[in-house]
Amino acid sequence: MANTIARFSRVNAILFIIAYVAYISRLRRPHASSDIVPAKVEATPEAQKISSQDAAVPPRKVQLRLWVTVCALLVSTALVSICAVFMTTAINKAFPLNEPSTIPRNFVGLVLLPTIGNAAEHWTTVIAAVNGQMNRAIGIVIKSSIQLAFLVIPFSILFGWVLGNENMDLTFDIFELSLLCGAIILAYLVTKDGRSMWSVALY
Repeated sequence: MANTIARFSRVNAILFIIAYVAYISRLRRPHASSDIVPAKVEATPEAQKISSQDAAVPPRKVQLRLWVTVCALLVSTALVSICAVFMTTAINKAFPLNEPSTIPRNFVGLVLLPTIGNAAEHWTTVIAAVNGQMNRAIGIVIKSSIQLAFLVIPFSILFGWVLGNENMDLTFDIFELSLLCGAIILAYLVTKDGRSMWSVALY
């Protein structure tokens, strides 16, 4: 049974990655978002003033050299890898597997770490929403979720398979499924009618 679940998870992981590649190629096509209807946003006067000022200033195209972007990507990847090693070591010391803890490990891995790790992204989303740029704010959240579900998790399963870890699969427990269903319902409530305002967060 375990081998069947593992094989099923690996096949689905490959399909998820193919779907994500198709999604990225669709976004990179010119006029890929021409069929998307812009959301109706009730912007504040301050946000309208900022938007008018931004429209008055012509945008400047900043182009970086290829070697600069490649070096920056390699350095940032190395730094993130080092930080990830220190973080996982600290978590294993703070929450040992064989010792009881007041904070569940699922909560640390599924709630606490994503919240702290994506703090900059969350702050950018909040700033965009405050300025009335709801399309940008919702786009950041949705695209980040798609990247995590269709690229990061499937790639982790395939990478664990290469390393010989047979326990990595797409089997989720009740807590993880509850978080997934809650996120899907919340995204639907925010995007269902193409409109959004601050009171949606209270529903």
